[in-house]
Amino acid sequence: MCGGNGPERRSPGSTGGGTRTICVLAVVVALASGYGAPPLRAQTTERDGSITGVVRDESGGVLPGVTVVVTAAGAAAGTVVTSGEGRYSLVVPAGMYVVAAELSGFAPFSSNPVSVRQGATATLDVTLKLPSYGDTLVVTGSRAPEALRTAPVAVTVLRSAELENTPATNYSDLLRSVPGVNVIELSTRDVQIVTRGATGRNARGTLALLDGRSIYQDYFGMVLWDLLPVGLDDVKQVEVARGPGSAIWGANALTGAINIITKSPREMLGTRATVGIGERDTREAAISHAGESGRLA
Repeated sequence: MCGGNGPERRSPGSTGGGTRTICVLAVVVALASGYGAPPLRAQTTERDGSITGVVRDESGGVLPGVTVVVTAAGAAAGTVVTSGEGRYSLVVPAGMYVVAAELSGFAPFSSNPVSVRQGATATLDVTLKLPSYGDTLVVTGSRAPEALRTAPVAVTVLRSAELENTPATNYSDLLRSVPGVNVIELSTRDVQIVTRGATGRNARGTLALLDGRSIYQDYFGMVLWDLLPVGLDDVKQVEVARGPGSAIWGANALTGAINIITKSPREMLGTRATVGIGERDTREAAISHAGESGRLA
């Protein structure tokens, strides 16, 4: 603010009695007492609570970098990655929540419903276990369900959790990460996939199956991977068997078999529509609906 006239100062050589007014501008800085500064908006409301905990392995060691997802009624309410001390914390509205945790090399974890109250903190510690491959059933190795560890050939299984989190949008990109699988793209929609060998335009050495049924196109002499009737969202797991399989599956299984197993209608209730636009002027659209009536689904 400006004060009154300051002391009179004469300019050198001047004969008049002119004066110069000195105006001082004072800047007031608002301190923690809050003068002049609006309060910060609160990060939580009275209806919110929080859920926190520590993620450990079976030996008791903390696990940093674990992705923790909190869901309510099937919808994600928040996602966080554990700190260097293995701790996670999320602020959520009061309600019932399910906590899921995933880290590569460990079996996925999903909790029972946890109640979060207004203004309170719910604590849920998580223990991640190593995957039990003996509990995984495969059908590619012997044409009948059996434990993965007793399959007669080397089998890689891509489970639902991996399919849901993969950045791949098609089968060729999905299967590139499987050891022993060779993928080649010949054109925009022409993809060939084989196991344990090189591939060319017409790959006949690896049998492709959809729920145990061959999808090899005799007329074209190959598998039209880009035209499969199911997308990755409809798939429960993918089994890749590397090794001679003709004795079990017959023709086209010389170097192995790839079996795509889809979800049952009970596992995908509701209506889903997808539309996609990609490079090279590619487009796709799909719609699916699954319902349940009594024992039928």
